Amino acid sequence: MAIPDLGVVGYAGMPLTDGDGHVLGSLCAIDTEPRRWTQQELVLLEDLAAACSAELRLRIVSRQREHAYGVAAASARRYRSALDRSQLLLNAAASLSETTVLAEVRQTVRDLVISDLKPVYVGLVVTSPKPRRISCPACPNPARAS
Repeated sequence: MAIPDLGVVGYAGMPLTDGDGHVLGSLCAIDTEPRRWTQQELVLLEDLAAACSAELRLRIVSRQREHAYGVAAASARRYRSALDRSQLLLNAAASLSETTVLAEVRQTVRDLVISDLKPVYVGLVVTSPKPRRISCPACPNPARAS
């Protein structure tokens, strides 16, 4: 117990509170002699406790703000990534809708993939009427890349 360990005989304390009024701790004045605290001493201790509480509230709000900024930044990165993916798919759909023959499809897919994704290899497989691979002359071949 702190009071006997410190030799405390005279004690006055005021609560330190957060913005919701929850007590976080106390600001205390102690003395090794018995005493009656004057009204002026108690008012001064109360004022000091109010100043300490205000500082604690500022620190709490500052931490909450930093956390909120971090959460907002992470959300913004996720939304930006989703927007970028959506834009890529929209561009692909618009470009492919303008193709009419297989050679145009192959070239359009190659251009879309190479420009936005920077792949090592681009291949195209047509499954109708029977599966077949269509080569891309300007694209690296993984069999030859090793």
